[in-house]
Amino acid sequence: MQRRHHAYRGIVAAAVGGVFTLTTLTAAQAAPAPLTDPAKAVAIADRLGNKRTAGVYYRDERLVVAVTDQAAAETVRSAGAVAEVVPHSTAELNSANGLSP
Repeated sequence: MQRRHHAYRGIVAAAVGGVFTLTTLTAAQAAPAPLTDPAKAVAIADRLGNKRTAGVYYRDERLVVAVTDQAAAETVRSAGAVAEVVPHSTAELNSANGLSP
């Protein structure tokens, strides 16, 4: 009886290890290449609109798109850019400065 118990534990460990390995490979394969074209970053910000973004800039040689919500941040990350969630959008900042949104 004890012998079967040890054999069972080995199968579970192998199965768990196999799932972990497959999950790791899938996540690595799904990662987008870093976005390096500023025009593409601006296009992403334009597509999200002035109410959900607050500019595009470089930080540590990576393009950053400032966004106002997590859904917009996921869109930016899936394109390969860095997303920074900020409290105010371009539209809000322009409105505060008396500019049209």
